[in-house]
Amino acid sequence: MERPALRQLLEDVKAGKIDIIVVYKVDRLTRSLADFAKIVEILDAQSASFVSVTHSSAISRLPMRLWKRGARKACLKFAQYCGFAASYRSGPER
Repeated sequence: MERPALRQLLEDVKAGKIDIIVVYKVDRLTRSLADFAKIVEILDAQSASFVSVTHSSAISRLPMRLWKRGARKACLKFAQYCGFAASYRSGPER
């Protein structure tokens, strides 16, 4: 993860200073599926979670314990969709 503020945020999660991350959109947390998976693993290890303000679906409020029960693929597909949507929004005008 190349973003210093994200690295610091995750260090604070690991230190127990943060138990929930609130984002505007899921793709603002990360657009990388690999990074998203790492973030969720860190959150799960600390019993922390994340919430998306604009994607207030069950995906963004998913308890991290469900991550281990097969929801991982669904979350990664959702993150992939969010990445696609973000690249579409920032692409040339249609």
